Order: sequence, then structure tokens, then C-alpha cells
Amino acid sequence: MGDNEGLVSVIVPIYNREYILKECVESILKQSFKQLQLVLVDDGSTDKSLSLCKDYAKKDNRIFVIHQKNSGPASARNAGLNVAKGSYIMFVDSDDSLHPNCIEILFNAIRRFDTDIAICEHGNRNQKLVQYPKVSFSLSDSKVLLSNGLNDKETILYCWAKLWKRDIIKSVRFKSFSFCEDNLFVVEALLNSQGNVVQVHGVPLYYYLRKNDSITNNLSDENLFDSLKVANSVLKETANSSSFEVQTAAINYCINTAFFAYLQDSNEEDNVLVKKQALKMIYENRKKALFSSSLKTKVACLISYFSMNAVQLVYSVIIK
Repeated sequence: MGDNEGLVSVIVPIYNREYILKECVESILKQSFKQLQLVLVDDGSTDKSLSLCKDYAKKDNRIFVIHQKNSGPASARNAGLNVAKGSYIMFVDSDDSLHPNCIEILFNAIRRFDTDIAICEHGNRNQKLVQYPKVSFSLSDSKVLLSNGLNDKETILYCWAKLWKRDIIKSVRFKSFSFCEDNLFVVEALLNSQGNVVQVHGVPLYYYLRKNDSITNNLSDENLFDSLKVANSVLKETANSSSFEVQTAAINYCINTAFFAYLQDSNEEDNVLVKKQALKMIYENRKKALFSSSLKTKVACLISYFSMNAVQLVYSVIIK
């Protein structure tokens, strides 16, 4: 399959998902939009996931299968990007699925409004499917959207539920973090975008299912460390942004991540080190964060000058 202006490459990282992989893959193969390349990346599964992928590839020549040793979702997505042929890229997690018209709607939107990214709503995969979805569109400046994401005003710092124009992510790769790795990817991609982003409203077109064994649900000290590393990387990536709002939002994101990590208690021996690193980040950024638009950030920063013991109570109350 050669390069094609109208081709969409869908990348699915897979690790031990034989029990649910069928629904994910078939929701992609049954898309009303047919000009697809489906890249299935088996990340060293120990179950029958790889075998299922190979079976699908025998039946549909749009499928390309990669097998690698277990290296995590960031590495798996990068492997998919390295072989993707499409002018447009979409990421789908292996325990998620798509509305039958998802890619067609996103593709038409990105073409119609001439944007770098199209974003759709997402919902639980158990909700009722709307057969013929009626959708509306809105345009947002990419830097405004990034600021809103970093300020937690919009839930957009994930790589899925989006159609990406290949040009803005060709130089971007997922960093080898075990947690929040797609946050940094989205930040870099939106910084590359010089135009608008189209958002599709009306009904969810991307359906997610989060299992108990998901990395997202595992707040280990290793993952908390990685979230702090990601936050520092976001600060560095946005430091030269021409948008003051983006820079301010990045500080807000960084210090909120640090507060969150600091307030997590565990019996793991690295928890003391997590708190130490988080505290360092709080002390380094709290003065700048006083200019943040987030009330909880301002209050938590002010209290941190007097007592970190009081932060947990006040911070949790404000979050609620």
C-alpha cells in the first residue's frame, strides 16, 4: 500500500487483549470509510492476541501486523507510526471501539474546515449506539485548545479520539514513559499546529473501556515519577511558545501534577522520593503559578508557603 492523500492509518497498540480485541478490530474494519491501513502492534503479549492479529491480517489486506518485545504503549505506537502510510493518523486503544461512521465524519471535517486535527466526543462503550448521528462542528485555535487542556478545562490531552494530519506529527514521537506519555505527545503536536482544530459535537464517536489492569488505573510510585517527568517536559516544550497563555497553562499543569503526586500515599519505598521530587517542583514553580487562572492552584500555592500539611485538606476540598 503506497502513500495516498486520502489514506487513514489507524494504529492499535496491543498487550494481552485477546478477550476484547475482536470488538476493537472489527469496529475499525467495519467503518463506513474504507480507505484504511490498520496497523496492529502486538507489544509482547503472552496470550493469543498476536495469533488473532495474524488471523485478521490473512482476511483483510489493509491490515499490517507488528510483533515486538514488551516495551509499553509508547514504543508500540511509535512502531506503528514508523510503518504508517496514510496522510492521516488515528490512534485507537485495544480495549476501545469506534462508531461505524467515526473516521468518515472526522475525515470529512478535517477536509471541510482545512484543519490539522479533528477531535470527536468519547463515551463509555456500553452506551447505546446512535445509528445515524447528527453532529455539529466548532473551530478552536490550536493554542487556545492546548491552554484549555493544560488548565484542565477541556479533556483533550490524550492521543485517541482524534484524527491527525500526518504533517504535524511526523517529527513527534511518544516518549518512553509508562504514564501520561500521550499528554506530552499531544502538547508537541498542538505546538506544531499553526491553525485551527475542528471539534465534532453531538454524539460520542469513540467508545472507551478502562479495565482494572490498565496503566491509567495504576498509581504506582513509578507512574507518579513518570507523571512528574512528563510535567517537566511539558514545561520545557512550551517555554518558547509565542503564546503567553500556553506558557501559563503549562505552569498550572506542572504544579497541579506535582501537588497530585505529593498527596498520594503508598507503602512503596519510593514514595518518599516521589514526594521529594514533587515538593521540589512545587517550590520551583509556585511563585509563577500564583498568576495561574486556576483558583485551586493559587490557593494551594499560597498555603504551601506556610504548611504543606494543610495543603492536602484544602486542596481536596477545592477539587470537590
